[in-house]
This record gives sequence, C-alpha cells and structure tokens, in this order.
Amino acid sequence: MKALFDGIFAAYAASTVPTYLTALYQTEADPRAVFPYGVFQMVVDTPADFATRGFTENNLVQFNLFDDAPDMTRLLEAYVALRAAFDFAALTVVGTTVLSCVWESTLQTRVEKVWQINVQYRVETRV
Repeated sequence: MKALFDGIFAAYAASTVPTYLTALYQTEADPRAVFPYGVFQMVVDTPADFATRGFTENNLVQFNLFDDAPDMTRLLEAYVALRAAFDFAALTVVGTTVLSCVWESTLQTRVEKVWQINVQYRVETRV
C-alpha cells in the first residue's frame, strides 16, 4: 500500500495539480491546512483475478479536493488538472506493475461553506 501511495505522490508532484492546490495529504489533512488542498485515501483494496493474469489487486483510491472560496472556480481548475494527471496514468509503483488507472466517479458538494469534489479512481496492480 505504501508503494502505491508513493506512486500517487510522485504523479501528483510531476503534474500541474500543485499549481492549484496548496498541498496533497494522505488520508487526513493537517489541521492547519490552507485552502484549496487535497486529500487522498485508499477506499478499498481487494484481490482479483488469480488464474489468468497472476495475482492482481483492485484498489479504489479517492481524492477529496476542498476549497472555501465563494465559488468553485479554483477547485474546478484543480479538478481538471487532477483528471489530466491521473486519467489512464502510468503510475510507478515499486514492486508491482500498474495495469490501469481509470477514473470511476466524481461527486461535488458544499458543506458549511466548503466546496468539496470527490474523485474516485480504480487502480489495478499486479505483483
């Protein structure tokens, strides 16, 4: 799991997403995080397809983008950059082969004057 997280951080750092976010955190943001920022986490990691392609894992990774601006302009820019960086990304994950990184869903909401965009990716790896 750590290797996948390292691969996600590397892809983030090499992309334009840091232009739009102040930081990307794993699982939980720093209590002093400055908007707009992002958090990503593993939602589920399940074994898959043992017989035909060797041992593979199906990972559902969710990015949560947050901003307290009055409108969604900055957050939508971050969303576009995130999709450009991770849609079909060739992630480098030490010790595994990444078979795919595919966008699955997006949900946008606003709670207590904070915009949030949740973006889920299915990342399939083979050991």
